[in-house]
Amino acid sequence: MPWTERQAAMLGAMGLRLWVPPTVPEPAPKPDAAVRLKVEAPAPVAASNPVALPAQRGQIGDLGWPALREAVAACRACGLCESRTQTVFGVGHPQAHWMVVGEAPGEDEDRLGEPFVGAPGQLLDRMLAALQLTRSTEGPEPAAQRVYIANTLKCRPPRNRNPSAEEMAQC
Repeated sequence: MPWTERQAAMLGAMGLRLWVPPTVPEPAPKPDAAVRLKVEAPAPVAASNPVALPAQRGQIGDLGWPALREAVAACRACGLCESRTQTVFGVGHPQAHWMVVGEAPGEDEDRLGEPFVGAPGQLLDRMLAALQLTRSTEGPEPAAQRVYIANTLKCRPPRNRNPSAEEMAQC
């Protein structure tokens, strides 16, 4: 659904800047032309209690997708591996131009092995569709319209508690 001028003004009043991606050619302007948003993430904050990273951390950058998926499935770097049903690697096209990162898998994600499922996943899919983006790995959409979705943690914290700084650093 295209943004109206009123909606665009409200978003502007909230401090959101309107943005049109340079890789997607825009059609001739129309009164109801779609408006895309760019929300800038806050600058990263250094952890107050830094954690030593595992020795294999430097080797991860050398892995391809299948080997990285296997490494995640076999990971035992923190205690979350004891209570997981399965790891939640990620979903989407590996060459996507966009990436959505959540905090940690919930109960449904742990059961299904996919991030952002259930009601939150349906909401995310509708939000992506409004921006003409998709998490799908199949279809005619170019990489510029595809999204890869993952979580910072690949295992569910018990009782959906917030992840610790140590767990975040290990993952």
